[in-house]
Amino acid sequence: MVGTRKLIYAALLTALSIVASRLLSFMIPIGGVGAVRLGYGPVPVMLSGLMLGPWWGAAVGAVSDALGYVINPMGGAYLPQITVVSALSGLLPALFIQAIHHARLQRPHSHGNVPDGPEAGFGSILLAVTFTQILLSLILMPVILYQAFGIPIVVNVPLRLLTQAILVPTYAIAIFAVYRAWGRYNAAVAGASAGGR
Repeated sequence: MVGTRKLIYAALLTALSIVASRLLSFMIPIGGVGAVRLGYGPVPVMLSGLMLGPWWGAAVGAVSDALGYVINPMGGAYLPQITVVSALSGLLPALFIQAIHHARLQRPHSHGNVPDGPEAGFGSILLAVTFTQILLSLILMPVILYQAFGIPIVVNVPLRLLTQAILVPTYAIAIFAVYRAWGRYNAAVAGASAGGR
């Protein structure tokens, strides 16, 4: 994919993440501080990593959080640690899928049927989303919120566990559906380009 096209997709996914995070989500406060956000803001960030590459995903995550804070701070202080978490939410799923792809290539008798790009299956995407959300939402974010605002981890983690039980499968379904449609779109565009020569 050409650099300009990737930049346009990254800008679109950044805008979608900002809208989903800042306008179409709601915050559950703990101790007067917004501690758990329910919404689909991470979906475009994770998609950017899968569609454009891990480093593009990290960039979309970081820009989405920083620019989203400028547009709508949602009543809290800016924490650069949360921007890092947002960047990791674009980076980690893509690296996870690449690791699965690499492991399948190393397996004897794989016959080359491995998920590559848009062919990554639902199971791989579900595992990538689960891994990412456990690491970032259930482990890293409670520690950051405890250090920044004193929100007790023993109060924060059970609430996050409950929300992630709902969000992880819905994130995975949404990501898989868009990722698969994007793969079909790219195949059609490539076919049209090859046919026009």
